[in-house]
Amino acid sequence: MQQPTPPKASVARVDAGAPQRPAYACSHCQACGFNNFPPADVCPKCWSEKAELQDLSSQGVLYSYTTIGSADALQYVGYVDLPENVRVFGLLNTKQAPVCGVPVTLSAVRAPGSGPCFVFDLTARQGA
Repeated sequence: MQQPTPPKASVARVDAGAPQRPAYACSHCQACGFNNFPPADVCPKCWSEKAELQDLSSQGVLYSYTTIGSADALQYVGYVDLPENVRVFGLLNTKQAPVCGVPVTLSAVRAPGSGPCFVFDLTARQGA
């Protein structure tokens, strides 16, 4: 059985002529309506090849998170649910432990000094 080809589409890009804000996309299957991230040429749900790129929102809701690092250098990473029914993983730009269910905003697609990475800012005020 032949395996589907890897995605040709770029996951992240900056739209020409638009304000400099990060943009990223999923593939949207025209046959079954499934949104897949990262984008792929073949739908993993129905195996259709009728996929098109669809921009993803920069706003989402924190689904889950964990702490990484040591006591003096903690970082938070987590899964973010987007309105397009896609869940993405990224770095959370906060010094305090986040709360699941808070709104977040995509602030970067590449953390300084690292490879491709989504960075989300918490857009709701955290409790003290």
